[in-house]
Amino acid sequence: MFEIKKFIYFRKRLSTVFNCRFESYTIYKNINYSSLILGNNIELNDNVHFVTCEKVNIGNDVLIASKVYISNLSHGEFRGEKQDPPLTKPNLRKQNTNPIIIKDEVWID
Repeated sequence: MFEIKKFIYFRKRLSTVFNCRFESYTIYKNINYSSLILGNNIELNDNVHFVTCEKVNIGNDVLIASKVYISNLSHGEFRGEKQDPPLTKPNLRKQNTNPIIIKDEVWID
């Protein structure tokens, strides 16, 4: 694996076109794993955007079409008893994250 940034890794043969964007953060302290892992033979078309905060694992031989946005975090919860007060500023709301797994040989359009 090759380290791109602190929390982003890719394996062999990553192909991108124009304006692809990778953002990877962590809300956990002293984290020692990447939150975005791209497998072998990944092809990303124009304007693909990843925003990750918890593990996002993209399998091998995956094709992602243009203008696809993949994110596993949000600012605030607006259902049930966990709801943040409506007037809370977005950056002050508790971040919600969930892992994403995209298996091998997938085409996302």
